Amino acid sequence: PEYAHGRRAGPATKFAVNSSNYDGEVRYTDHLVGRLLDAIDSHTGLDNLIVVFTSDHGHSLHREIVHVPLIISAPGLPAGERIDSPVRLIDVFPMMLSICKLSGRAPAGMRGVDLVPLAAGRPEALDVFAEGMLYGNTKRAIQSGNFRLLWDEGDDAYSLFRPSADAGETINVSARFRDESRLLRDLLERSCLNIAESYAERTRGYSSTDSLEAAQERERVLKAMKSLGYVGD
Repeated sequence: PEYAHGRRAGPATKFAVNSSNYDGEVRYTDHLVGRLLDAIDSHTGLDNLIVVFTSDHGHSLHREIVHVPLIISAPGLPAGERIDSPVRLIDVFPMMLSICKLSGRAPAGMRGVDLVPLAAGRPEALDVFAEGMLYGNTKRAIQSGNFRLLWDEGDDAYSLFRPSADAGETINVSARFRDESRLLRDLLERSCLNIAESYAERTRGYSSTDSLEAAQERERVLKAMKSLGYVGD
């Protein structure tokens, strides 16, 4: 808000008000999750319940935005364990299948890995891919090891960051680490190609007798893939 306590708010006051509003939203969300879990507990109990709390990222692909919460509670997982190594949202589904003893029923071509071994203290180095679109401009990012590479479609520019030494990702070190920058550019391109090939594989088996709804859904997905540059016209 522009005003606070009857007088015009300066930058510091605006920040304090906005931060307070954000904290209030977090507390309200926590309250609603608590009510949901209490209701489940009162009806069936929580002993066999799997709870996964996470979120999507915002428009920016900098680490402070894509570093979203992933909180897991499930039978057999250690309580209070904190994992520092990066994971991906695509890893949630394989993990859920594993917890439910259904890994053998995973669909063909499923992306992501099971996170249960990671929770048991067996870390795995994962390359983390992310993308977003802001005002029609596509942005992509890849993290591998100690480096993160960001690509902006608007000016076809690449920026390399070292989050361990630059948490805010304010210093582009691509000129200093040319080899790492080149490796991550290749990795980013391969990730995009793998996504395009996965989509082509999933749609290859569709027949001309598919329903109108299925055809419309394929057209919607294809249009999205084209807009992101994964497939051409």
